[in-house]
Amino acid sequence: MRDADDRLTIERARFLGLGDDVKNDFGRRAEAVAQSLREASDTVKAEFADICTEALDRARQAGPDAVDAAREAAKR
Repeated sequence: MRDADDRLTIERARFLGLGDDVKNDFGRRAEAVAQSLREASDTVKAEFADICTEALDRARQAGPDAVDAAREAAKR
């Protein structure tokens, strides 16, 4: 996908008559944005995994806690 996007950007730059410096600047900026998005995506995935793990742990503990509560209630 990136190669197609790069070709499209270069073709647009040629059409607009922009110089090599401007095209190179576009390329650097596009790569910086892409890198930032990759990092943000990795962060979101890691946070989501942590939240899911915590929720699963809580759900697993809820069963035994309910059994213990029922036993305590039955003793009374």
